[in-house]
Parts: sequence; structure tokens; C-alpha cells
Amino acid sequence: MVIVGMMASVFPSAVVNSAYCIKYDASSVAQHLVALNDTSHGALTGFPSRRKKIVVVRRVKMTVTAYYKPLPGQKKYATGSFWHDRRLNGAGVKTSSGKKPRVGTIAADSRVFTPGTSLYVPGYGLGKVEDSGGAIKGRRLDVFMGAGQSALKKALNWNRRRVVVFVLGTSIQN
Repeated sequence: MVIVGMMASVFPSAVVNSAYCIKYDASSVAQHLVALNDTSHGALTGFPSRRKKIVVVRRVKMTVTAYYKPLPGQKKYATGSFWHDRRLNGAGVKTSSGKKPRVGTIAADSRVFTPGTSLYVPGYGLGKVEDSGGAIKGRRLDVFMGAGQSALKKALNWNRRRVVVFVLGTSIQN
């Protein structure tokens, strides 16, 4: 499916720059954008309200890893101990933007994506750039999986992936 065709059918009022629209099977992106553009959903997520529609601005091939917040007393740690995992992943108290990390928090190089940029990461979902890290340089992202044992399992299953990330923007609806 061509993204231009998808946007024309889903967002008839959207103006799309054809330079960024290349062939890609974007059915999952379309489903998420339709859900986001639902008026009741937009207000809950902090994404644009019903006067604006969310559209794919561009796509970028990135290396994506995952991180989590370790909790004391877990049965297993990625590095073998709570303190080593805490050093590797951070304390999970505040992101570099000053917010508490939650599922949907993405760490990125501020020279590539400015804080507050909305992204769709296939396999992870929607998120916002709210963090950075010492090892996050260039075309690399780190997605937050949550806290505790279940988040560790998700982060280990994620491993390191090379995916096409969709940068989201808005289009004003008439």
C-alpha cells in the first residue's frame, strides 16, 4: 500500500508531502492513526484534539533497543544484580525532560528528534521522545517497557531491532 493512498482514504483533508511517501505496508500504522484520530481517544493520550488529525510526516530507519526500571527483590536481573541493572537502565525516577518514565516513553538523540516528538515504533506502538541517554547517539532509540520482572522480560524479548520508525505530525481539519 502506498502511504499517500492510505492518507487520502483515512485523512481526506490532510496535505501530504509526496517526497516522504514511499511504498510500505502501513496497515498497522493506519489502524493506530485511526484510533488516535478518534475524538475520544485523542483527549486521553495528550495527542491532538478533534480539530487536528495525526499524519505520518516521514519515516526513518532506526536501531531500537529497550530499557526498564529494575525493582528490588526481583527474581532475575539482566546483569545479575539490582544495582548493576539500575546503573545500566537508570533509576527510573525522572527522564531527561523531568517526567516520570512510563510505557510510551522513548529515549532519542536530541539532534535527531527533539523532545516531545511523537513516534510510532512497529512492535512497540505510539510514544513520545521524553528521554535521552549516554549510549543513545544518532539513529538509535531506546523504548521504555515499564518496571519490574514483566518489564525485564519484555525488554529482553525486544533485544535490538532495526525498524522503520514513523514520525507523526498533525494536519488541521477544516
